Amino acid sequence: MTFCLAWFNPEQWALLKQKAADADELEEKYEDYLQSAKNLLQSMVLKGMRVKKVRVDVMDLERWCKEKGLQNTSKSRSQYAAEKGAENFKK
Repeated sequence: MTFCLAWFNPEQWALLKQKAADADELEEKYEDYLQSAKNLLQSMVLKGMRVKKVRVDVMDLERWCKEKGLQNTSKSRSQYAAEKGAENFKK
C-alpha cells in the first residue's frame, strides 16, 4: 500500500494559508512547514511505508472541496492527496 502525502511549494503554501479553513493551525512560515513535512515523510519511510508526494494546486483543491461539500482542512487535504495520487497510479 502506498500513502499519498499532500506536498506544497512556497507559492501554493502562501495561497493555502489564505484559503484553508484551518489556517490558524498551519505552520506560519513555509520553511517550518517543509521541515515538518520532511520529518513526517522520513518517519513514514522508516516505518516501512511507501509514500508518494502529491503536489497540490490550491485552486484545484478548492474546486475539489466545493464539489465534495467539504471545507479546506487537514482531513480534506489528505483525502484530496489520496484521490489525486490514486489517479496518477492509474495513468
